[in-house]
Amino acid sequence: MPSHMNCCFNKCTNSSRSTQNLSFHKFPTNESLCKQWVELCQNDKVIQKFKNHGSSQVSKSFRICSEHFKREDYVLWTSKKKSVYLPTYILYSILLLLLLLLLSSSSSSSSLSLTLHVNR
Repeated sequence: MPSHMNCCFNKCTNSSRSTQNLSFHKFPTNESLCKQWVELCQNDKVIQKFKNHGSSQVSKSFRICSEHFKREDYVLWTSKKKSVYLPTYILYSILLLLLLLLLSSSSSSSSLSLTLHVNR
């Protein structure tokens, strides 16, 4: 993790040096979710990096500060192994992917369990 981070959201000047009470979020490595974030941030450098190198490089190179998320945009996704916070506009995409995964694995003997907690 770099010692200094800048927000890549269009026209945002927040940085970890100048603003202490912000968190800086990595872009998702999932291609379709990353594309949604790239489109929302409207930054030409981020768009070009995504087009040329995909989500893994965008996730390594850019951050969006917490100023661009509302408190209610965060939900806690708890699985058996870890908990992560996700903006709610991404939640529906994840739920759809999980549903498809469950439907495709319904014929196998393995099971998947997931608990979602909405923080309000």
